Order: sequence, then structure tokens, then C-alpha cells
Amino acid sequence: MPLVVKTKKQSSKVKVSDREKASGGVGGGVTRAVARTIPGPSGNMERAQAGGISAGQAAAMALQNISERGEKLSATVDATENLRNSAMNLSQRTGKLVEKLEKKKWYNF
Repeated sequence: MPLVVKTKKQSSKVKVSDREKASGGVGGGVTRAVARTIPGPSGNMERAQAGGISAGQAAAMALQNISERGEKLSATVDATENLRNSAMNLSQRTGKLVEKLEKKKWYNF
């Protein structure tokens, strides 16, 4: 029985041709990624650890961010209330103007 020795180059050709046979010859042996990784919360933690931030410092930063977010939200609520009050005032003034103009005669006899 003869001994068959394949080199790396030959074995890779066999793998490509096997892959083409299995996939029906589609794609020309080129593979592509189907999914990609999306960094999640663990990525943020890894960056924090790489930056030399301790857990206490990260917690303090998170509390500060929450406080700033609360201040921004309060400012938004105040601005919304001011806008609502201005709109109500404009509506009342417009109503009075409409009544005044309805009573005014627009024709001269």
C-alpha cells in the first residue's frame, strides 16, 4: 500500500474544493462574516478598568451623571411649563382680539 503525503498547500486546496462542493460552488470559496459583535455594558467596564478607574470612582461618576441628567430634565420641564403658559396667554389674547374685531364694523355706510 503506497504512502500518501500531502503538503499544507495541497490540503488547503482540498479543503477549499470540499467547501465549494458542500456549498454548491456558490461564493467562490470566499467566506464572509454573518454577524458582528456589538459592544455592551461589559465594554464600558473594560474601558473603565483600562483607564485605571476604580469601582468607587465609577460609581461616583455614575451618580454625578444621574444628577446632571436630573438637572437637565428639570430644566426641560420648566421650559415646557413656560411654553404652555405662553401658549395659553397667546390663546386668550387672540380670543379677545377676535371678539373685538367681530364687534367692529368693517363697512362704512
